[in-house]
Amino acid sequence: MTVFAGLGATGTPSTGTGASPAAGAGPAVAVDLAVEPVDVGGQAAYVLALGVMASGNEEAVLTFRTGQTYDFAAFQDGREVWRWSAGRAFHQAVTERRFRPGELVVFTHVWDGRDALGNPLTGPVEIRAWLSSDPPIAAEPAILQLP
Repeated sequence: MTVFAGLGATGTPSTGTGASPAAGAGPAVAVDLAVEPVDVGGQAAYVLALGVMASGNEEAVLTFRTGQTYDFAAFQDGREVWRWSAGRAFHQAVTERRFRPGELVVFTHVWDGRDALGNPLTGPVEIRAWLSSDPPIAAEPAILQLP
């Protein structure tokens, strides 16, 4: 499985990989979304992975308003049909997280390709991922063609 070809050892995103530098003052981070199909006990599933690293030579410090650090969501026909964080509880405290240059942090989830009600999805699905920082930092979305 190839993951995060867009996040080089220097933290500089490669052109056209979907890596997205954070906006604002101070050191930024690069984020990249990778989606890979896998077989789990004969069932199709998808590994969703959000990679993050400082995009310069200095560490980046991001603020999070809750214990939630990241999120994944699936969209079909322009509407959200599934979200990783739905129904989860996160502690309510402001925290800071440090991302160092050359150090890749990866957040993952194995998604079963079903909507929030448990119905299997078919056709094109857009997967989105972002850091839940203040402000949020999103990776370029990925399009899946589900059977």
